[in-house]
Amino acid sequence: MIKKSTIMIYITISLLALVSINSLMVLTLAKMVTKDAEIVNHAGIIRGSIQRIAKLELININSDYVIMNVDQIFSALNTRKINMGSKNNNFYQSLTEIDSEWSNFKDYILTYRSNPNFVNQKTFLYKSEQLWLTSNSAVFNAQKLSEKRISYFNYIIFFFLLNIFLLIAILMFIRKYVINRLEYSVNHDFLTGIYNRSFYYEYLLKEIDKSQRLEDTFSLAMLDIDHFKKVNDKYGHDVGDLILKELSKVISE
Repeated sequence: MIKKSTIMIYITISLLALVSINSLMVLTLAKMVTKDAEIVNHAGIIRGSIQRIAKLELININSDYVIMNVDQIFSALNTRKINMGSKNNNFYQSLTEIDSEWSNFKDYILTYRSNPNFVNQKTFLYKSEQLWLTSNSAVFNAQKLSEKRISYFNYIIFFFLLNIFLLIAILMFIRKYVINRLEYSVNHDFLTGIYNRSFYYEYLLKEIDKSQRLEDTFSLAMLDIDHFKKVNDKYGHDVGDLILKELSKVISE
């Protein structure tokens, strides 16, 4: 039969393992949420930059510095694709799509610059609008991905706090259990389970002090087993121990 103390140790070790795992998950998700916020910000910058490029080009102002900034953002996002989870998620697909459209859009910018006629202008505006819609979808999908991870983060925090609470409760229970066991071992005889000499000595001093304060009397009865050594010598210490245990039961009753 497994002892209660052994069970408590196993439970405590299990809870410590869960707390460690949850702590690691909290740290990992916290980093992911921080990166998600950066990705949402970058996607928003791309979306706003597309509108700005269109306005600048339509009024014959070179927008190369804005294009360069967008290229740098795409480069940063592409290096983080591996951290965005499965390739099947909507944001990954939106990013791949907007990256492809962005390359084509830059070609249309050059075409419009070289020949800013009505047809090219109309095509340029159409392509910029399509790219803006794709980037807007990317922002929306990035926000959904971030919100999903935040919801996971909240659940993990809840279970982390629950595990901490259970761990504290178990540790308090173990502390009380250990204290009770220590008190029991100090005041009880290991073989018979009845109060030992140390306990009776402390108890007797209290009773003597009490009788003196109350000017009262008290009685003390002592019991001895005659020729008990002969029992041990003839039948062995195991039999002697058994006699002590049974006699202790009779006295305690």
